[in-house]
Amino acid sequence: MLSLLSHLPQYWMDGAVRTLEGVRRGLSEPFPLSEDPPSTTPYEVVYEGGKVRLRHYRAVGEPHTTPLLVVYSLIKRPFILDLQPGRSVVETLTKQGVEVYFIDWIPPLRTDSWRGFDAYVNGDLAKAVRAVQIREGVEQVSLLGYCFGGLLTTIYTALYPETVKNLITFTLPLDMSVRDLAMNALMDKFRLETIDLITAIYGNCPAWFIKAGFDAMSPVHHALDKYVGLYRNKDKEGYAEMFELFEQWMNSDVPLAGQIFREMTEEIFRKNLLIQDRFQVGGQPVNLRNITCSVLNVIGEHDDVVHPKSSLPLIELVGSSDARNFVFPTGHIGAAVSAAAQKKLWPQVGALLVVYSLIKRPLILDLQPGGSLAQGTGWRASALVSLAKRQKRHCPRQKASPQGFSSLSEDRRTSIPRRLFRPPRSLVGAILVAPRGKAGTEVRPYGRYRTVELLTPRCRSATIPSGKCRRGRLRSPHAGGAGVTPSHTERLGG
Repeated sequence: MLSLLSHLPQYWMDGAVRTLEGVRRGLSEPFPLSEDPPSTTPYEVVYEGGKVRLRHYRAVGEPHTTPLLVVYSLIKRPFILDLQPGRSVVETLTKQGVEVYFIDWIPPLRTDSWRGFDAYVNGDLAKAVRAVQIREGVEQVSLLGYCFGGLLTTIYTALYPETVKNLITFTLPLDMSVRDLAMNALMDKFRLETIDLITAIYGNCPAWFIKAGFDAMSPVHHALDKYVGLYRNKDKEGYAEMFELFEQWMNSDVPLAGQIFREMTEEIFRKNLLIQDRFQVGGQPVNLRNITCSVLNVIGEHDDVVHPKSSLPLIELVGSSDARNFVFPTGHIGAAVSAAAQKKLWPQVGALLVVYSLIKRPLILDLQPGGSLAQGTGWRASALVSLAKRQKRHCPRQKASPQGFSSLSEDRRTSIPRRLFRPPRSLVGAILVAPRGKAGTEVRPYGRYRTVELLTPRCRSATIPSGKCRRGRLRSPHAGGAGVTPSHTERLGG
């Protein structure tokens, strides 16, 4: 205890210096981007315009997915998503064959105070999407938005649904009627006159003001807890380096353009117009029902910045028939940098992106009673096994009939064998199979970790759960007993 107390003054002094350096950077015009730490994953800048600098991170090996555009938040520098080898969302995705494009937002100057959602969504984000479309020769892209970036991607997808194939949001601030966290409750006490005064003096919402708001949410942590953790792990290899990088990011706040600060505070935080379909961008109403692409909403179960209750309603508000919540046991920042997220969450997200891209046409299979999923290690008719083995294989044009499976003609129905199956231990992705009917055949991945789901003529949904055990029973509601209907919200194990 005495040793800790002797170290605390130096820790506090170092923290004060980092804070002052952050204030200096936030007040500088232009913002000193060169002071960001070097990128872990190599990239090239392929487009610059407005307040966007578009990075391209090449896929490792042969790319086999729809290009992914990552949209970061407007209020901090983005290197938290590419912090260290093994602690990088970008690195994890590129290793799975994902072509990653990344918006590096250029911090606004005082003269940019006019920039609101219209400028950032209809202007910068729309042009960035167009740049990716032209460069990759595609009509649609996948979008991944982090926090404020998730809000921007959600609004963009509602306005331009035809350009988005998959929407992934994580730690999304959506339903502002949730007042479980101090930051949201604080917005109720913000007078419009206060916002006008701040923007009149500074033009934009200053970086130091944003940092003060976030620090006030957990004062004990910033004053003591994190330094106790540093002291206890000071001899642990790599901990001090990681702590320093993380603290640099915590002090990388940038100004928020005055107009979008005003719109965000008054129309979204206080009036909650977005989920009421009353929010407008550039005079055009934002209707979340226009979002019909696949939606994956990643939520931090212990998020102390964006409460999970604020993110959960997304899948009920969009018009997509394929919308899922993924709840992962982590906090707001842990979703990006924690070891558990890098090992379990982001490989799963990457696997789903690959599945969506690889499955381009109907696939109809008949599971014979003598077969099992464990025998499907040679199954190349879908992305399932290639994902499980993390191999870069494409779906063949012809139907496959590996041992234990047989192809079905278009007029036959899929049978449901009532027996135990053995899903592969390494199963990362999963498949949803529907027989051909009047509406056509639907093949899409299902998000539950280590789960296979089949759609059949008799059973609307039937699940083979595996989890930590390797066995599970597949039952039909028409074959006695209750069928298993998947929840739209799935909890991924940490």
